[in-house]
Amino acid sequence: MKPMRATVLWNEEPEQKLANYWLSEPGRGGITAASNWIDHALRSNPLIGELQGEQFYLRRDPLEIWYVYSPLDCKVTVVEVNLVD
Repeated sequence: MKPMRATVLWNEEPEQKLANYWLSEPGRGGITAASNWIDHALRSNPLIGELQGEQFYLRRDPLEIWYVYSPLDCKVTVVEVNLVD
């Protein structure tokens, strides 16, 4: 039996922030690679992040995100994204 893959959704605010980072930063390739890695990692293993209260934290330079995971419907929702140095 294959493991269940999670659905990854981005709330509007972090999705817009990610787009703004991509448009304004010179390191677009790094932002693209990190966001693709994050999406893939969360689909494959939604518990990959570090649990901090009710949210998980995950960092893949140059991005860090906070997300919530709902195991009942196997859904990950990204609630915050930041660009890190």
